[in-house]
Amino acid sequence: MSNPRAAGPFLTRPFVLVALLAIAIPFIITRFQSDISRVLPWSPSSPATTTSSVPVAQPSSTGSPTTQPDVRVLPDFDYSREEDITRYSLGGYHPVNIGDGFKDGRYVVRRKIGYGEFSTVWLAEDIQVNEFVALKILTGNSTEGGIDEVDEINLLLRASTADVSHPGHKHVIGLRDHFYHVGPHGKHICLVFDMLGRDIYALLQHYDEAVPMNIIKSIIRQIFLGLDYLHTACGIVHTDLKLDNVLLTLEDPYPRISADLATNPPQVSPKQTSEFPPYSTFSVIKTQPLPVFVPSSDDPQIKIVDLGVANWVGNHLRNEIQSLALRSPEALLRAPWETPVDIWSVACVIYYLMMGTELFNPWAQEDPSWSTEEELLAQMIEYFGPVPQSLVKSGKYSTDWLADDGMLLHVAGIEPHANSLHANIAEFYGEEEADDLMDLLGRMFRYEPETRATAAELAKHPWLNN
Repeated sequence: MSNPRAAGPFLTRPFVLVALLAIAIPFIITRFQSDISRVLPWSPSSPATTTSSVPVAQPSSTGSPTTQPDVRVLPDFDYSREEDITRYSLGGYHPVNIGDGFKDGRYVVRRKIGYGEFSTVWLAEDIQVNEFVALKILTGNSTEGGIDEVDEINLLLRASTADVSHPGHKHVIGLRDHFYHVGPHGKHICLVFDMLGRDIYALLQHYDEAVPMNIIKSIIRQIFLGLDYLHTACGIVHTDLKLDNVLLTLEDPYPRISADLATNPPQVSPKQTSEFPPYSTFSVIKTQPLPVFVPSSDDPQIKIVDLGVANWVGNHLRNEIQSLALRSPEALLRAPWETPVDIWSVACVIYYLMMGTELFNPWAQEDPSWSTEEELLAQMIEYFGPVPQSLVKSGKYSTDWLADDGMLLHVAGIEPHANSLHANIAEFYGEEEADDLMDLLGRMFRYEPETRATAAELAKHPWLNN
């Protein structure tokens, strides 16, 4: 079976009468203002704040613009490409307008740059220091009972302060500030991060997947330094390393972002009273990530981001880890796992950076009766041979898919070592480069996690430093 490879990486609730809102909302807001510090190890840097001059219990204002924003109204706004607007309701997203200020006006919103199921993310200006930051505003429900969000804050605080002298500290996202904000939909945790550039996948696209080799090597080395910091200084396993969780830092960010804001002002929808709660004063704002600011040097700096599903070493918060195509054998089989799972994922990232395609594509089943997990195991076996007996015995799910000899139970025709990483690489880069790179990848793509090289060892590999 050949290994197919893909070319790409991968309320309204019924409206109620205004009179009922006036009764219900103050009660629910009071509930959201209950002291969350009982479950958080940190105290808010300031009391729960609102940007509105209207009392918190009044749901008529979402914030006070600190400046007159320059925005562009789009009559044909496509709502389907943005967050679910029906979740702009009690317990849901906080309604934000361009120009709103947070934490007593310190952070002024300039543009929406992203969103997820549990938060929206905004480009904001820290007017105290004249710097742009990323402001992540969690939903009301996530703030009230989001155990994962509490875990993420604890992990971020550790990553920010564990050992600032470690060479990998600067290559891991840190938390600049955190505070509460009270709005018409509840109480929201707000997290402030350094404003970073686009991910390295966007960099690949910019270079048409022909990034200069010295830049690739520099990025890989920095990933290893950041990982070593997480693993050894912080006691954290990332568990979700992929192209879009490695971001470029920005050179001269303030003038470059200011220029982009002037050229590409925020784009908003017209107010649609039939679609929003009757007290809303906001429009849906288009997500506009920053452009790819191409590094001017051969040594662009990166940061590992998104500790949202990270785990503590020796004290796992969850067992469903890693994107499937980058999942390590031990995580796939639900065997014991620790920091080496990150090494496997980075090996997959390196392959993509070099080859412009994924090594594994678990969605390419030749037979629809195969599961994606079986397809992934089949592709691993074709590259690296049968799964060792020690891993088969320790995996909770091994008996679902594997025989004692490490071959698949329900998938026939799999030929061990039918595919070759070395041959794939040599086809594009020649034998000498393939030899050097395979020496690195060979220390990472190992079934037994305890035999994989550490991030600290890999950061010193000759291929990265010549």
